[in-house]
Amino acid sequence: MPTTALDDRVRYRDLIALLRGRRGEVGLGALLLLAGTGMGIAQPMLTMRIIDAVSGGRTTAGLVALLVVVFMAQAVFDTFGNFLIARTGERVVLDLRARLVHRLLRVRMPVLDRMRVGDLTSRLGTDTAALREDAVTSVIQFGISAVSVVAALAVMIWLSPFMTVVALFTTVAAGLLVTGALSGIRTASESVQAGVGALTADTERALSSLRTVRASLAEDREATRLTTQADKAFNSGVHAARLESVIRPATLAAANGSFLALLLIGGIRVAGGHMQIGELVAFLLYATLLATPVAGSIALLGSIQRGMGAFQRVAEALRLEVEGDGLPPGHSDRADTPEGSDRDRAATVEIRGVTFSYEPSRRVLDDVNFTVHSGNQVALVGRSGSGKSTLLALIERFYEPDNGMIVIDGTEASRLHLSAHRRRIAFVEQGAPIMHGTVRENLTYARPHATEEQIEHAVELAGFTDVLDRLDGGLEAQVGEHGQSLSGGERQRLAIARALLTEPELLLLDEPTSNLDPLSEAAISQTLRKLRGRCTVIVAAHRYSTIRDVDKVVVISDGRVEAMGTHAELTTSSSYYRELARDTVAASA
Repeated sequence: MPTTALDDRVRYRDLIALLRGRRGEVGLGALLLLAGTGMGIAQPMLTMRIIDAVSGGRTTAGLVALLVVVFMAQAVFDTFGNFLIARTGERVVLDLRARLVHRLLRVRMPVLDRMRVGDLTSRLGTDTAALREDAVTSVIQFGISAVSVVAALAVMIWLSPFMTVVALFTTVAAGLLVTGALSGIRTASESVQAGVGALTADTERALSSLRTVRASLAEDREATRLTTQADKAFNSGVHAARLESVIRPATLAAANGSFLALLLIGGIRVAGGHMQIGELVAFLLYATLLATPVAGSIALLGSIQRGMGAFQRVAEALRLEVEGDGLPPGHSDRADTPEGSDRDRAATVEIRGVTFSYEPSRRVLDDVNFTVHSGNQVALVGRSGSGKSTLLALIERFYEPDNGMIVIDGTEASRLHLSAHRRRIAFVEQGAPIMHGTVRENLTYARPHATEEQIEHAVELAGFTDVLDRLDGGLEAQVGEHGQSLSGGERQRLAIARALLTEPELLLLDEPTSNLDPLSEAAISQTLRKLRGRCTVIVAAHRYSTIRDVDKVVVISDGRVEAMGTHAELTTSSSYYRELARDTVAASA
């Protein structure tokens, strides 16, 4: 697990701060539990009065009835109080999960590139559940236990200060025994949660690529990887269990030892006439009331430490930097551009001296300059790793340039709020990811309230009509996990239809015809011809069926613009372009 700076470690006040928005529920639940505690504190005193009444030959019916009422009242108060506290814990976790979901969906791409999706999923599910079980409710119950201890001590001191000192001695001794264990439980818990997160991440990795795993006969290797992660989590869990195993015996020994010592000393005092039998019974009952919350408090401290380990991982995820944070002074934070505004025109895009590196030692783009005029179609061509996809990601603002700027219709893109910027753009990723659900749900993902006419138009424009006709259920057909029930070409056309449904001013296509059959490739090329003049198109491509008809080709080599011009011009003027063309034709043969 990565080392966490001391200043970034969550503290108890951070845990208590989670409850501030639930003061009403916490207060009512705490009052009910305190009332139950009060009923519990009253029972030994009533028991003492009953014993004294029996010793004195007085009637006890009223006192017994009152004891029964107090006992029943305690059960009712505790039941409703515990329910309210448990419900509060669930609400706190719900709030945390909602915050995490909003955070994770907006994490900046450079940050997300360094994370593992499975580990983040574990923080959302496993860690928040552990936080609820081991921290949120425990901290409230610890407060109630503390009140019980104070109340029991007060009555015990009133009954017998000397015997109270004896009870406290054994309790303090037990506390000293478990202090060291408590201090290590949080660290061990963080290791356990981190191990579970790594196991979840590796499981997600294997299952999401299961066809490749099986085709590579790598089941045993992946099983070894996963069991190794499970073994690491097991070892961390055993270490935590070793520490926790100290707590219960120590608290039980303290409780039993205290009770035996008090019984012995109390019996001697009763025999010597220094204490009444009723007082001894009452004191022993209060000692039990003291031992129970003390033992419970120590156990709760262990739970809180485990919960703090889970809270640490949740807090780290909540601190991840998100898109749109900290716009420079003077930059627009507007995100309220009405849907459909400026849809009647295509965007002009200028790339001005853009330089970008994913890592300081690896520059991907170096002083890139070109312009895409309104309504034009421009193809970015170059070898794999030349920076084509990175340029599209920069235009979409998944990343920001290290130097230079991207200008849309005369305005620097970084001066606009992300939602206002992205509302004008449609982006079809390489591989065309399709989500589990129906064709309709995937089509309308970016425009959920599209009309049937708009859907039909986008489907026709993308050349997806024949696919719909073949699907059992049409728009309501299930596409399977990652769209596995569709072919690669069908997924590509569905993704393009989804993009076109938003009526973008700028359409970004990342290798839309890669690895497609001739019919699918021809359908997408036909779509691009239909789009001419409707919107600006920038396509990263290597298939010359896509490149031949565009208005301009930008040739990129090692992150720099090597040449620009039409396909015909570059065929005669650029030897590098001709070499790319030969390689592509050879690869396609």
